[in-house]
Amino acid sequence: CTWFFTGRVATTDTSLTWLSIQTQTGRLIVDESMLYQYLTAFHWSVAQVTLGAMELNSTNSSERFFTVIILLIGLIFGNTIISTLSATMVEFQMKNKERFQKLRNLRRYLKENTVERRVARLVQQQVNERLGMQERLMDKDVPTLALLSSALRAELRLDIFKAHLIR
Repeated sequence: CTWFFTGRVATTDTSLTWLSIQTQTGRLIVDESMLYQYLTAFHWSVAQVTLGAMELNSTNSSERFFTVIILLIGLIFGNTIISTLSATMVEFQMKNKERFQKLRNLRRYLKENTVERRVARLVQQQVNERLGMQERLMDKDVPTLALLSSALRAELRLDIFKAHLIR
């Protein structure tokens, strides 16, 4: 919307705007339908944010300034997404590394002791299920609870155990 607005209303020091660029048909963008103009502006903005290329270029200082700002936003946005995805993948791998090592050792143990396939499959299945189970957190596992006042901590404990007390 802002790029569309910039082409329509912003002051120009070259007497040109992106709307005065010719399309492949030889007509000016400004002479095309409003839908075509808006979709062209939308295409331009997606290309800038994703650091993609487009045949539409800035034709004056206002548009050039706006283009630079949008490119910087796209650069920051793209790098943030990439770093977040990378961190998530590394965390996932680290979390599962110990589990995979345990299962690998179990398979090796069963193979070295020539355990029958049926029994080995049952053993692996049960160990896999139990490794996947998460134990409930206890108060001692959440150090931030120590930051609570004793009154609020007591209210929290009451709320946690209320269902059991009522029963």
